[in-house]
Amino acid sequence: MNLEKETNKTYILILLNQHFTTAEKILENTGLSLQELDNLEVIEFETVQTIVHNLSMYSRDPIWPTTLGSQLGITSHGAVGFAALSAETLGQALTTFIEWEQIRSATYTSEVREDALFRHFVIHDITGDKAYHYAFFQAFTRALEILIGTVIQAPNQGMTEIHFIESVNEHQAALRKAFNSTLFFGSENNMLSIPLSWWEIRSPVSDREAYNLNIQKCESLLFRQNRITTPNIIIRTLLRNHFESNISSNHLPTPPPVLSEVATKLHLSERTLIRRLNRYNTSYKMILEATRKEYAKRLLKEARYSISDVSDLLGYQALANFCRAFKRWYGLSPGLFRKQG
Repeated sequence: MNLEKETNKTYILILLNQHFTTAEKILENTGLSLQELDNLEVIEFETVQTIVHNLSMYSRDPIWPTTLGSQLGITSHGAVGFAALSAETLGQALTTFIEWEQIRSATYTSEVREDALFRHFVIHDITGDKAYHYAFFQAFTRALEILIGTVIQAPNQGMTEIHFIESVNEHQAALRKAFNSTLFFGSENNMLSIPLSWWEIRSPVSDREAYNLNIQKCESLLFRQNRITTPNIIIRTLLRNHFESNISSNHLPTPPPVLSEVATKLHLSERTLIRRLNRYNTSYKMILEATRKEYAKRLLKEARYSISDVSDLLGYQALANFCRAFKRWYGLSPGLFRKQG
């Protein structure tokens, strides 16, 4: 079964209230009237595509997606937004929002890259609709800027970067004025780049109990709606959130969930979960190892963690087990990796 892409009606109502153009033009060719829209809980993705294309033609605001993103902020995204806001660090907040919104919307995939200065969130379109994704990426990154501002409690001053695939854009000046980040056009990927030094900034509005509660709400809602048909993605997200929680917590690290616990979260039997993962040529063990590999490299670059700390954060029962795994992944010991810097 394919993911059914739907949009919460709240987003469309907020959009209509911005008066970019008349409601009739926004809903043109959708087959919906305002009254019919009011009776719906969710909007089919094809209808959202039509609305986006209508706004591209008729909007009085040439950068309406950016304006919409400013109005949406984070809380309009429900439990996903509230989980991000209650996260303990900026890194956990961004990871939570981008990973869970990816699962909820099913319109993009994301990957994390890193260089000497930045951690990059690369956003890949999976809709095949360039106009939709361009509008989505504007609104999405503007909302993320608001989240970043809430956490750092200081002006961005262009320290973050947003990269757009589009090279020629007559509205570049308006976009640069509307965003807080430094903007680049004609990039290889659509991407949000965060300074590495910002990743562990503690959020002044963090609330561990609220974070855990909202993550549970995210899980329950998605499972209840039967929106999860790619268990490899949800498992990767659960593991990343677990490791981010370990990193940001003042308490002793906890081990990652075992297969039976993950199956219970997904309301599946272990056998069914194993079978579904097999369809994607993977297993829980493989996903856990790939996630540990990703975090091991990242954490060893941070001098404040000893090698033993990294082993504990990743849930290894013995330091020797972590060292063997790391050498298998990268061909050298953690200590030598750190020395080579």
